[in-house]
Amino acid sequence: MKKLGRKEVWSLRSTTDFDIGEATSLRLQVTHSETDSESTPNYGLGIWESRTAPPPGTQNVICARADILAAKCFDRIVQSGQPPLDGRRAGDAITELNRDELAIRQNLTSITAKFETDLGGVSLINVANYTQFKSRIGVDGDGGSTPSTLAQRVYVQLQNESKQFSEELRLQGEAGAVNWVAGLFYYQDEKKSTSILNIRTDTGATAARIPSNARIDTKSGAVFGQADWKFADRLTLSVGARYTIENRELVEARLGPVGPGPVVDVRAAVADPDPVTKDVTGRVSLTWEATSDNSLYASYSRGAKSVGYSVFYTGGSAAINAAKTGPVGQEHVDAFEIGSKNRFFDRTLTLNLAGFYYLFDGKQELLTVVEYPDPSQPQTPILNTRFLNVGKAEIYGAELEMNYAPSERWDFGLSGGLLYTEITDSDIVFSTPRLGIVPLEGRPLPSTPRWNLSAQIAHHIPAGDLGVFTLQAEARAQAKQNSGLNNDPLATIPSYGLVNFRFLWESKDKSYNVQAFVTNVFNKAYFVGISDSNIGAGALITQQAEPRLWGLKFGASF
Repeated sequence: MKKLGRKEVWSLRSTTDFDIGEATSLRLQVTHSETDSESTPNYGLGIWESRTAPPPGTQNVICARADILAAKCFDRIVQSGQPPLDGRRAGDAITELNRDELAIRQNLTSITAKFETDLGGVSLINVANYTQFKSRIGVDGDGGSTPSTLAQRVYVQLQNESKQFSEELRLQGEAGAVNWVAGLFYYQDEKKSTSILNIRTDTGATAARIPSNARIDTKSGAVFGQADWKFADRLTLSVGARYTIENRELVEARLGPVGPGPVVDVRAAVADPDPVTKDVTGRVSLTWEATSDNSLYASYSRGAKSVGYSVFYTGGSAAINAAKTGPVGQEHVDAFEIGSKNRFFDRTLTLNLAGFYYLFDGKQELLTVVEYPDPSQPQTPILNTRFLNVGKAEIYGAELEMNYAPSERWDFGLSGGLLYTEITDSDIVFSTPRLGIVPLEGRPLPSTPRWNLSAQIAHHIPAGDLGVFTLQAEARAQAKQNSGLNNDPLATIPSYGLVNFRFLWESKDKSYNVQAFVTNVFNKAYFVGISDSNIGAGALITQQAEPRLWGLKFGASF
């Protein structure tokens, strides 16, 4: 066992305002952050009752779910001689990799310039941004130590780099009872991704080294406008539209070599590596201000999500995936929402309520299926991951947000939501060794818990020239969910609840602040992800959440 998951993050942010003239200003914002941390390996939980290999022609019996999540069952690692896990503990990791191999190193630089001038009743605003991001992450890809789940050691190196630039030029003003805005938008980015799959023997020797490279360039331009018309004393109608042309090009996608084989040019198998899309999107809303503190609204909006590509390495079938699913078609959504925003008791209580209904067409999702290409070797599964349009889906639910500040010494907060999702129309059917034939139609979307709830209470203690001290408690809970599109019940993440405590101090002039915190106070062991993708080797691959953490934070504004 190793203790991993160290985090070291720092950032600098600055905002500088320039007064160029009486009616002209320039704001320059610069952000730079760096991360030097460690990735925590996944935790492989056994699913079999038997400690020994089953007789030829038979299968191991799957444990009860409660025993699996309590790490009381066994997998192929145990059958090969490694002692079984005696329980899952937050922060523990089973891995043969060292800290340097599991390092997470990232840096981000972002510069934004906002120019604004008054042209006499009309404002001209220009916002430009440049952002650069680099990332290198080391991952233990087999979910265990020697021998690994697949009788191999798998070490994955992930490297990503992106550069993006955006420019927005808009005019805005008033004309009687109408507030309006119109403008132009341009965006471009370049994203590069390199992954190296290192397969090693139990002695540490390299059995295979499989690199893959991808680059996707995006260029997008749009013209947009919106008008807010207060056509009656308490009624406002808002209408906005946007016309977008976008080109998303798969510039490079290469895989290999796999052993002595050649490099596979995945791009050559893609039907259309340079698509251009055109969309009209927009929003219409009606707001009724019953009083100065209470309003009701209803809105409809239409949105579009760009095309995508399936260039994942999946056991040698990346070229096949790309040929079948690349580029993945656009996703469109029609969103309906009604809600109410309210302030009561001399504005000490804020209560916001909303109900929503989303209809998706061409919903984009990732689907991972375990396949056994060689029936004579059932112990060697291959993970096949595809990015595809699953068909039509719907999401609906409700949200509540409440904040109560009866005095300068107390703050109470409560928020929560109800959520229902379903793939309503899909012709995608697949099979897995455990579930058999699985149609996607009728299944929920992944990672969508039915309910969530958060609460917060803070007590402020003013101390004159010493500033303000605050004692704060937080609680959060959510329902069970499944992180996979196939929704295998075995891989459902159970519901859980967490409690955090904080002690904060802020100087009188708000220039300095200090925070001492304890998160996950009761050291709750829970999952942030469970995948049944390695079930052929008798294991559920899980992502353990952070254990109890404590620390100090310091901040300064100048």
